[in-house]
Amino acid sequence: MNQISFVRSLVLWSLPLVLVTGCASLQIDVDVYKGPLANEKEIQVQQFATMATSAKPLIVNLYCKSAGETTEQSCAEKLRLTCDQIPEYKQRFLCEVLYLYEDKPGLEGGNSSQPVKSYTRRSQSRKPGLGLDSLTAAVTKARETGNKKAINEAVEALTEALVFFSQKVLYMTNNELLFGSPAEKDKDPMVAVLQSLGNTILVHANDLQRQKNRKAEIESHAASEGNAVQQAFDSEPAVILVEIKNRLRHHRFGSGDPDEEETQDTVRDDELRAKTVAIVEVVSRDVLTSAEKIKTRDPRVIRDLLLQKLEELGKNTGKNKFTAADVKVTLSTVEKFRVFGAICQGDRELRTCRSKNTVEVVDNLIARLRAQRVQAIAVGDAVSAANLLNAINAAYDQRTAMIYLRPASDYLRSVYSANELQEGTEDQYRNMLAEWFKHYLNPFEKDGSNARRELEKIHWQNVNKVTVSGGGSTNYVLAKDDVGNWYVKAYGSDPEAIIKSATSLALFNSGKAVNMNLLRRFDVQRQLDEDKNLSSQRRAELQQELASTNKAGGQSLLKVRDRYADRYRRDTDAQANSLLAQANDLPGKVAAEIAQVPDWPEDKCPVADTKALLAPLDAKYLVSARDRLSKALADESDPAKASFKTLEQVENGIQGLLTGMHVYSSDAQRVLGQVKDSACPDVQRTAGDRVRSYVRAQVAAAATDRKASIERYEDALTHILEVAGEK
Repeated sequence: MNQISFVRSLVLWSLPLVLVTGCASLQIDVDVYKGPLANEKEIQVQQFATMATSAKPLIVNLYCKSAGETTEQSCAEKLRLTCDQIPEYKQRFLCEVLYLYEDKPGLEGGNSSQPVKSYTRRSQSRKPGLGLDSLTAAVTKARETGNKKAINEAVEALTEALVFFSQKVLYMTNNELLFGSPAEKDKDPMVAVLQSLGNTILVHANDLQRQKNRKAEIESHAASEGNAVQQAFDSEPAVILVEIKNRLRHHRFGSGDPDEEETQDTVRDDELRAKTVAIVEVVSRDVLTSAEKIKTRDPRVIRDLLLQKLEELGKNTGKNKFTAADVKVTLSTVEKFRVFGAICQGDRELRTCRSKNTVEVVDNLIARLRAQRVQAIAVGDAVSAANLLNAINAAYDQRTAMIYLRPASDYLRSVYSANELQEGTEDQYRNMLAEWFKHYLNPFEKDGSNARRELEKIHWQNVNKVTVSGGGSTNYVLAKDDVGNWYVKAYGSDPEAIIKSATSLALFNSGKAVNMNLLRRFDVQRQLDEDKNLSSQRRAELQQELASTNKAGGQSLLKVRDRYADRYRRDTDAQANSLLAQANDLPGKVAAEIAQVPDWPEDKCPVADTKALLAPLDAKYLVSARDRLSKALADESDPAKASFKTLEQVENGIQGLLTGMHVYSSDAQRVLGQVKDSACPDVQRTAGDRVRSYVRAQVAAAATDRKASIERYEDALTHILEVAGEK
């Protein structure tokens, strides 16, 4: 028991250091992408077209700087030359980039009478075509007309030109060293801007092309998806016949799109096509009867039955108003149709299932399943409703797999688009200390980090920030709410491992000074003090081991140590009893302090009412602290329970009660000084000041006495350790 008290002082010097080194901090930044890729594809086209147009003045300025021209007039004179007449490679390349903005000669329909701008005089090697400015205007004009085909053609032409433009810009900026680029400190920041422009345009163009390819892939799978759904679900025979008649009507009137091949191939007259629909309506009743007899709902079987009835009708044309030629045309037309069954149900105006893409096919399936589930719920069929719900969820999963998902790398490419500002692979000879030394010599030198941070702010919106820290075994549970904010939902920490490490380290280092295995002595002593379930035989073995670890020449020092430990223990118990008595008497002492306030207006503010205001504070800060200290003292005074643990509980109880009294004094001053609608605020404020001063004085006296006891014990142990080391 005394050995543990001795050990506690040895770890005081190392415990703070170990606690600090065992701490860790983690900061979580929750950001949301807000860059251009978050917009619709129509907006994306406008964005990167505008970016390219806005970059023209930068390229002109870069050209003038490269040519060494300082005035606008001298630069204009230089730009009157054609690109082939410019000897310097970088200037010639910039000239070629500037030409991309203007129309190329030889374009049909172009206004050749318009004078060419001086800085865009054309190169002999360029082919006729529209420049970026004209292509951008063409997209705007096509959108005003609303012609989808014209819009798509204009967007494709603009995208192709912008990709070519961005590749030229990137070649020039990324390979600036080939043109004799200046030193690092003389690099123009516009190079980074142009790099960002070129990379951003490529990311946008690639994303738009990927979306286009995905859409074409989905549309190409419409037939197979429809067949799969058709085979997976039975269809009503009547629905199949309705679909065939709808298809015949479509074949009669065409799709309405003059560019569709089916409309262009429609050459039969309206009267003949109307007869085909009427012929199918005549044989529909017989088809339904035959389907009911053979108990079939397969769309392919229904179609075969229809073809069979049409063949029979063609052999007996004398009994009806249709000719053999009419029936033959109808038969050949129906044979070309692929039946989709239930996918086409419910809409008599639906022209053809072939016009659906894969997503629309699944949407139609989901709508049918949802309607069937509503019907099952209405009739009380819970089992069918549950099965249909599972089918709906599976269909939604299938539809989700068809949605276009942009790769995460596109977002990173969009954000970190300026190669000039990126950190590359470090050189093997890089000296970090030398770089820090240069930074301290010139702390105002720009390193690009600020520019990178500002570039990130453009593309990422910080939602919130969570910072967590802990020492030892620390667990945090972070949760995200519906908005997307992260917060700490649960926390748990156990510093026991750090404390044990600090104790073991101190004992290991100090054991040599006293020629003793202090670490083992500490473990044995702790088992004897804390483990109440030890058998008598095991306890005797541990006591014998404890005695054997004592150095023969150190017995006198151990006795001195034990004497100081006993004195520290008696002082601690006495201080705890004194403090507990003060805390028990505190309400009465506080009431006496309030009663001594001079000129108290008893008629307006009864003293009893003022005293009652402090009763909740006593229950809040003092009652539980007094109870804990009282219980610890009771265990400490019991020889059967007294141990290092009970002494530690007394020490913690003293600290807790002192803290409670300190907070009690501050809250008492606040409560008495801020009484709502008080008739005598001045005297109550004075009473609060007196209560605070009295309680603080009691706390200060007890804390001073406590500090003196601890310092005496620590000094004694230090002296003992020094004497042991000298031996």
